[in-house]
Amino acid sequence: MSSDELGKWAQVAELSRGPVEDLQITPQASVLCHVGRQLCTSWTETVFTEWINESHLIWTLCAALAESGLDREWTQGFDLYFHRQWVQIQSTMQQIQGVDRFLLDIPTPPMMMAVFGHSNGSTPR
Repeated sequence: MSSDELGKWAQVAELSRGPVEDLQITPQASVLCHVGRQLCTSWTETVFTEWINESHLIWTLCAALAESGLDREWTQGFDLYFHRQWVQIQSTMQQIQGVDRFLLDIPTPPMMMAVFGHSNGSTPR
């Protein structure tokens, strides 16, 4: 195992707060998001149930925004420059199961930052 792989496994162990051998992949809670770019007037609603790291999460949000077609400029740019890469990421995710997914090297997403707000029904944060 390379030192890079050992470093990634150490990060997985740290995130799981225990030995990697004890890590069990369990279904994650579904997350409902309203996705849009800054100053958008329309936001698309998307639900996702799986992500392995921040890059994968942002890729998922970027793809959902492109798929919605609400931001035509974003959809055209994503389809032209990033769609092929997103399809490859999804294919790789389907082929690799269990904790090995945490070792995937997900490329940098086309959006560098996402801002999340949380609402418990009455108070958005």
